[in-house]
Amino acid sequence: MWIATSDGWLSIVKHLKIPNHLLVRARKESHIVDQFPAADVYTDPDADYPYRANIHTEEVAEFMINYVENIDYPNFKNSIPDNDFHDACVKVWSAMYHYGTRHRPVFEGATLDDYGIIYDNERIDYDDEGHVV
Repeated sequence: MWIATSDGWLSIVKHLKIPNHLLVRARKESHIVDQFPAADVYTDPDADYPYRANIHTEEVAEFMINYVENIDYPNFKNSIPDNDFHDACVKVWSAMYHYGTRHRPVFEGATLDDYGIIYDNERIDYDDEGHVV
């Protein structure tokens, strides 16, 4: 699973040798350390994700719950302070946007912005229970 936070990109997979642990991987060491300060980060210089940590599944779950419960931004890309990481995330966003264009619904009378996007949280009305009206 890929997880992108405002502070980094993590690849998280099942650990094949340690029960109840996940292998948390990153391309920049701080992406692990910032989220899991107590993690024992090691390196595999030949791997696509050279920085790695073996972290208990419950700790990863707690991190994810805490992160989601504390989201305070209306636009993920604008929440990224590191310029290089921001630019990388924009490239991921662009690739996924282009992937999704062939799956987009067509709305009669819809107006798209300069990027061809309808922002759900800005242009679609919701009732008190969060359903589209």
